[in-house]
Amino acid sequence: MQDRLIYLASPYSHHDPDVRAARALAVAKVAGDLMGKGHLIFSPVCHTHLICETRGLPFEFTFWERHDRAILKACKALWVVQLPGYKESQGIWAEKACAMDSGIPIMYVCPHCCYFSAVDATCQCPSSTTTKPTLNL
Repeated sequence: MQDRLIYLASPYSHHDPDVRAARALAVAKVAGDLMGKGHLIFSPVCHTHLICETRGLPFEFTFWERHDRAILKACKALWVVQLPGYKESQGIWAEKACAMDSGIPIMYVCPHCCYFSAVDATCQCPSSTTTKPTLNL
């Protein structure tokens, strides 16, 4: 496994704090699974969620964008976790644009099995194709 830092993008901002907490937990599980497989992962959501909650800082991407861009530019890849809301996330759109401008490759990660691909498509793992009750993230 190469020693390359991977920026793990995921949706976060939402008016409902329960949705933000669920998103943070979901991406923490994916980050942990990927780290367990030997990948060097930085997740801005995992890094900032408790900071926002405990210090009363804004949770919107506009506040964190400067921080996120600086870290993303130090990374060798951008991996997007395909949690509900990832296609609409303004933060992810901005992170992808920054990665493209910086020549950083983009991959997409299934949140169920951690399979990753350069193509933004639905994973065919049993967990992603089976209907399960989920929180509206």
